[in-house]
Amino acid sequence: MKNYLFPFSFLLLSLGIQAEKPQWGIPDTISHYPIGPGAVYTHIEFTQKPIQLHQITLDLNNEYNAVEVYPSNGKTPDASRETTSSQCKSNSYEGHRAFFGVNHDLFYYTGQTTAAGINVRNGEVVSHYGDYGRSVMSISKDKVAEVFPPKYSAKVICPDQTEITIDNVNESAYGIQSYRNCVLFNTYSSLTLTEDGLYVKIMPQGEWIINGNSTPCRVEAMEHTPIQPDGKSHILFMRNHASEQFEDKVKVGDVVYIDQRFVNTTFPNSGISVPPAQNVVQALHGWPSVILNGELHDKEYNDFVTPGREFQDYPCTLVGITKDGKRLFIITADKASMVENAYYLVEQGAWNVVNFDGGGSATMVVCDEVVNTPTDGKERAVMDSFQGISLAPVDSTFSFVSFSKPSVQAIPLSVVPLRVLAHNRYGEIIDDDFKDVTYSCEPEELGYVNSRGEFCAGAVSMLGTITARKGDSACKIRVVMGNAGKSVKLCADSLCIDDIREYPIEIETESDGKRYMVNPAIFDWQSVGADCCDVVEGVVRGVTNGRTVLQGKYGDVEIQLPVIVEIGVGENVHEHFSDGASFSVTGSSAITDIRFDSSVLPVGWSDGTTLLFDLSTGRAPNIMLDKPIRFFGLPDSISIQVKNWSALINNISYEFSCSTGSWSRIVNPDADSDSVYTVSFADLDVTAFPVVLNGMKIYLSTQIKGPNQKISFRDLKAYYPHEAPDGIKEVKCGSDFSISKIDPGVIRIQGISEGEDIVITLSDMNGRLLETFCDKAVGCGVCDIELPFVLPPGVYLVGIQTKNGRVVEKLAW
Repeated sequence: MKNYLFPFSFLLLSLGIQAEKPQWGIPDTISHYPIGPGAVYTHIEFTQKPIQLHQITLDLNNEYNAVEVYPSNGKTPDASRETTSSQCKSNSYEGHRAFFGVNHDLFYYTGQTTAAGINVRNGEVVSHYGDYGRSVMSISKDKVAEVFPPKYSAKVICPDQTEITIDNVNESAYGIQSYRNCVLFNTYSSLTLTEDGLYVKIMPQGEWIINGNSTPCRVEAMEHTPIQPDGKSHILFMRNHASEQFEDKVKVGDVVYIDQRFVNTTFPNSGISVPPAQNVVQALHGWPSVILNGELHDKEYNDFVTPGREFQDYPCTLVGITKDGKRLFIITADKASMVENAYYLVEQGAWNVVNFDGGGSATMVVCDEVVNTPTDGKERAVMDSFQGISLAPVDSTFSFVSFSKPSVQAIPLSVVPLRVLAHNRYGEIIDDDFKDVTYSCEPEELGYVNSRGEFCAGAVSMLGTITARKGDSACKIRVVMGNAGKSVKLCADSLCIDDIREYPIEIETESDGKRYMVNPAIFDWQSVGADCCDVVEGVVRGVTNGRTVLQGKYGDVEIQLPVIVEIGVGENVHEHFSDGASFSVTGSSAITDIRFDSSVLPVGWSDGTTLLFDLSTGRAPNIMLDKPIRFFGLPDSISIQVKNWSALINNISYEFSCSTGSWSRIVNPDADSDSVYTVSFADLDVTAFPVVLNGMKIYLSTQIKGPNQKISFRDLKAYYPHEAPDGIKEVKCGSDFSISKIDPGVIRIQGISEGEDIVITLSDMNGRLLETFCDKAVGCGVCDIELPFVLPPGVYLVGIQTKNGRVVEKLAW
């Protein structure tokens, strides 16, 4: 549903003529719901530009939230860095959970390996690269956010009130600079100290804070050999006049005070003076200050890295602050300029706006999930993050419900999925897809919500609301219905299904240039063919193996969906690898004399084959085995047994295809192992089946050469959710079927009704399923089954499933 934002016209007056009104088009709210104490997450799509904008609105008046700076891996310097989502997890524990986070800083100067500017966590400076930085965004002890120019000062106050200036806190990877005589190292420092000087270990006796009361610290030790930062200790390093003064005034056991201040100064480029905040516990440098006191911050916003950069489109992360400092608007936008984003934040109510690092670093994490799409295709490791913290006690008790968005757009007879979330009393999500609700529509003619939680629109365009209710809690979502679509079509050309996974028949139409899904329940569905599946409320589920065509009719509209029902059981061996000639094998230039030999098998193998070849020097040696193998039904997973002789294989790439596309899965066999390697199909949608394994590409080690190299394969299996029955117990002699071998690779079954759909299973006498065939009898009730492998002599069990039931006969081969 389109949600109109306030007009931008008033912004031109407040922000001045330097910036132009952004042309983003009409916003569409994709998501909007509470995520934690005082916090709401919103995802907005602007289709005209287009822009994906993710926003968190945080009310700092809520007693159960906090915001914190978190350094990568909890230390500085940190050359490895850490992703935002990983930092959120690292900073979460019982009673203190990071429920959202955004990147703050990526970059550092070569060799520095610490964030630029000044950054403060829990009253302690994490990194302080001199006074480098363009602005400071701070959070005070009473949770008020402010923005001011950066200038930090600290000192040690001795018992006789002698003051010693602290030149820096937590040096970068460059080490202690020669011009510094007093440096404080706290619990975040990971530096190894080696310089000559006085090392003083101090133990804080109160809280750390900036522009508040000085922090009392008891002197625990004083030594002239390095005391190393250990993640627990606070260490003062002193030399020259600083160490002389300290040793003259202080002894072990005394209490000294560390006084930290942000001092009054001006912004580096604009020259504007803003008083620093008091009682600061969290602070981040802003690069730069974009909006100050409701206006574009001239000489700051427009002196950003390179001339004109502020108007270039690139991913951005920014924070807006209301005039009272009690509400934050944190956004990550994927394709808009810094100034355009500033317009948006002022529109939301921001009085001050600061910019964080952007580009490929721009990341927003909500409840442990990355919600935006970083331009690198994955999260980038960054120096630190800005996080929202829930201080609420663990509570899984239901309190209220919310819809995942404020409105939906539909057309007559369409179907729209709804999502309801359940929250505890602190606003935390306890179920992000809550089903235990009752729905009502107003007016009733608007439509109804089906058992799957989908809104099924009525036949007439109108406005209305849907209410979801659980106990005394209710939430509403607005519905706007547009013009009806003019034609419909099925989303899938055909369907392969079993008796476990169901498929809501997907039918689509278009209205005013937008795609909508049509409610399949309005159609009258009839099966033309085998009675192998059921359709209930437009949802298909298999009943028994077979093929049919579902015909749906609504008024003058008719559609047809071919359906194959294949119900696999237990394990199904789709390839024994006993017939190497059935594979097309090619090798890279380093591979010669490729052949199969089923007599060369690993110890304990009674079947399978071994691929032999000569291997010489060459780049990326590999072998490709091509043979399309279609898996029966909807297996949960497949596996293959591989013997990796002499650690010859680096990895194997399985190449799959289906009606929805192609993909690959890579397995890495252990060195010199004989193991079964499994590939899961759990992430595949029903419409992806049936799946075909087109081939396997085997990448070889470049460290091994010589003749008669070998790789052994055995039993390509598919695994199904139904347990396999004991084949022997199902043997039923004296049936009306005649089963015979008419060719080395063909089984003939006679006595089937002409044209009847059947499913044939072939098992050994231990009930081990070897293969499943789904076919249709031809004239005179005869069905010939071609085996895809060489069947050794012996006695086997042939199962025959028809509409009248299932029988099993023995077959001598």
